[in-house]
Amino acid sequence: MGYSPAYLRFSFLDFWSTPNASLLLSSTASSPILNNVEIPVLGSITITGAYAMMRCVGLGATSASNTHLNTNTYLQVDDGSVSYTNALYIPTNTLYIAGSTTKTEYFELIGSIDIIAKVDQDSTINFKWKDAQTNADDMYVHGLQTGIRLIVKGV
Repeated sequence: MGYSPAYLRFSFLDFWSTPNASLLLSSTASSPILNNVEIPVLGSITITGAYAMMRCVGLGATSASNTHLNTNTYLQVDDGSVSYTNALYIPTNTLYIAGSTTKTEYFELIGSIDIIAKVDQDSTINFKWKDAQTNADDMYVHGLQTGIRLIVKGV
């Protein structure tokens, strides 16, 4: 049994923000605003799903203690309506670095929450990291980028 031709027409497109040079996270919860993502005009392509993404190229810790995310957090998105929505779950201990070190290690997270209601062609998607907090001061996230993965039909 083969796949239907309609199934084979689904694909995805990724759009990324410019990188933040370094984002400082501390033991005090904060909700930093991150760089936004521009979705261009895509013509006759139909968007059938949308998912938030996050990636970085390195971590650094100034504390002598081993440092990690201390709470479950979310990357949130907004389409300009000033109503942020949870888009990517980031569990405790996702980012971990030994005390007083820097490491270059690429990682990428892709969300499982469909945020199609916040995404459209020719739009700007704003990002916020809600209640980001580490167990010890201070963790730097280097080269952090936010992204949107569009599931599309008609490519």
